[in-house]
Amino acid sequence: AAPASGADRNDVLVADFDPPTRAHRALVAAAIEQRRLAKVYLVVKLGGEFDASAVERIDMLNLLLAELGDRVEIRGEP
Repeated sequence: AAPASGADRNDVLVADFDPPTRAHRALVAAAIEQRRLAKVYLVVKLGGEFDASAVERIDMLNLLLAELGDRVEIRGEP
């Protein structure tokens, strides 16, 4: 079978994002562009000891990645 086109390709990045950084943003933007991805799912680890709460980390990610629009979806992982 032929490889999926960019319109059909997704990827997943699982991390603490404690805190989210410009490096996370650059990684996601480069993946979308270079791999021609339709969407990247960011999975925020919820359990454990973190400096910022899960809600704070998700809010920071939303602000950091806002310009990527619907090409990014953020989810939590227990």
